[in-house]
Amino acid sequence: MLLFTPNIRSGLFQVPATGGAPVAVTTVDLSKHSTHRWPQFLPDGDHFIYLATSHAGSKEFSGIYLGALSGSGAQGRLLVRADANALFASGYLLFMRKTDLLAQRFDTRSMEVQGDPVRLADKTLNDQGIWRGVFTASNNGYIVYATGANSADEGQLTWFDTTGKVLGMVGERGSNSPRISPDGHKVALEFGEPIPEVWIFNFASGLRTRLTNGGADSAPVWSRDGKNIVYFSIPGNSSKARLAVRAADGTGSETLLFQEDQWETPTDWSPDGKYILYDHGDPGATDIFVMPVSADQKPFPFVQTPAWERGGVFSPDGHWVAYASRESGRDEVYVAPFPGPGPRWQVSSKGAGTPRWRRDGKAIYAINGDDVLEFPISSSNGSIQTGESKVLFRTTIGETLLFTAGYDVSPDGRFLINSLGTSRTGSRPLTLLVNWTAGLNP
Repeated sequence: MLLFTPNIRSGLFQVPATGGAPVAVTTVDLSKHSTHRWPQFLPDGDHFIYLATSHAGSKEFSGIYLGALSGSGAQGRLLVRADANALFASGYLLFMRKTDLLAQRFDTRSMEVQGDPVRLADKTLNDQGIWRGVFTASNNGYIVYATGANSADEGQLTWFDTTGKVLGMVGERGSNSPRISPDGHKVALEFGEPIPEVWIFNFASGLRTRLTNGGADSAPVWSRDGKNIVYFSIPGNSSKARLAVRAADGTGSETLLFQEDQWETPTDWSPDGKYILYDHGDPGATDIFVMPVSADQKPFPFVQTPAWERGGVFSPDGHWVAYASRESGRDEVYVAPFPGPGPRWQVSSKGAGTPRWRRDGKAIYAINGDDVLEFPISSSNGSIQTGESKVLFRTTIGETLLFTAGYDVSPDGRFLINSLGTSRTGSRPLTLLVNWTAGLNP
């Protein structure tokens, strides 16, 4: 029997290894979770463990749960709180909290954990984009795990110039999705555990002020006049995402824009203030839609294909939109006229994503792995011309579960980056633990 999840917002299904009709074996409690994943059968062949967590960023109910094929799709039972996948090996449950790899004895007769968890390793690589720790274990006493920073929660907002020189740091670790105000004096960001909220950081005073409260709020975007901020919001005890707008000074209450039964993650606000670009659909499978700010208009698609498109941003004059598409099999940056229709132009050819326009509109910045790239660009007679790209500098940039950019560019051309501090390029160190159960209490 095989266990699998058909999409990123689903419970688990079983299907015979020889083929057949899938049957649900878990049911997602939408008041707590949005996804079940990373199942592993236990020795009896009926029970299994799996991770249940939420795309909203809330970790309050994130954990390893126990299910059973004989449970007929019932909701599972919480075993331990965890931030990534788990494995059962050598009589122990191996799981992760942040970057700590923990072990806790597990009785397969009572199906209960016993004693307290013991930390086996810290700084274990944890890919929070998919909630998977990079570790494995055998039943004869071996564990192998990778180390390194990969979580946006570990990053530090850092100023860089165009050569990669560090100019200073901003706020506390764990701040992410920075969007600098049009006047360059403030930055909107997401911060907080277990539920993220939108905050405003004033560069001059060093003060951070909370803008939102009461739900999972992230991906803030400024209006071009600097008076309002749109953000992604999931109210408490809800699984529905929506776009909400609030005054940047915190006055008044939030205003909900047109609500759809889809995830809505804002990416930019047009210079004339009339339109908001947003990623439409489940994270990892989005199209780019346009939300008119006027209440009498409905959203409409801007780029909608079978491929994954995301991260649309307006040019300074509002006539063009740069975005990332994975139609070639990897992220590349494209430019298309707004509001369309019209031809599009491919800007990158060796991989690039999360574009940002330079203030004068004559270049697009983008990210490819650790590389911060610059693409010269110009427009004439309704067409786009691109020049030879160059690598400005290298660093590491933390992404969120919603794949929002972990960086922004200030009006004066500096980069504000959620830097993880160490390069992701090259090989990762692997550590082998031998006979690891010997030092644990029986």
